[in-house]
Amino acid sequence: DTRMPADWTFVIASSGVQADKADSVKDRYNRASNGVRALHAIWNRESGEPAQSLAAALASGSRASLQLEKWIHGDEMFSADDLRRRLRHFMNETVRAPRAAAAFKTADRQALGDLAAESQRDAHELLGNQIPETITLAALARDIGAFAASSFGAGFGGSVWAAVPAADAPRFGDAWVRAYAQRMPHVGMVDWFAARPGPAATEIAL
Repeated sequence: DTRMPADWTFVIASSGVQADKADSVKDRYNRASNGVRALHAIWNRESGEPAQSLAAALASGSRASLQLEKWIHGDEMFSADDLRRRLRHFMNETVRAPRAAAAFKTADRQALGDLAAESQRDAHELLGNQIPETITLAALARDIGAFAASSFGAGFGGSVWAAVPAADAPRFGDAWVRAYAQRMPHVGMVDWFAARPGPAATEIAL
């Protein structure tokens, strides 16, 4: 059971750029998601032990990732380097998820901040789904005083979350969007709100 510390909250701000996955960035969005499918297909074709998912394949043995890398070759859709970057991103994020949960559980601001920064960097450098606006908005959050911040969702626009002390949320939110408007005048002022996670999924007896 992992809960956000009582004195933390998320502040969410829009980048002002709609994540237009159905039009102008459709091909790039599909490419990011199809890379995992391509890696999973390589494993199932080469391993002799098909897995239900890429995650299951990588969890099947201590050398599974190294073996998969050896099998990677480019095709008409992806170069070998494309697939190796996608594999590295998938593996990095898979490892970060339980570490982030532990950081929330122990109220470790430094650990959460480091994990969020690494995730944001990899989204830009490995996954390639970031734009100048989301990169800037996440960086400004740290500059303004958030102890962790990252864009989220499918990328190519959308919003950024920042983790801050709950008591500081009103000041932080206003300062954050003002700084963003100054840095990105073509976007101007954007919307923001503070929110804490809702309750976990719960079985309701009937």
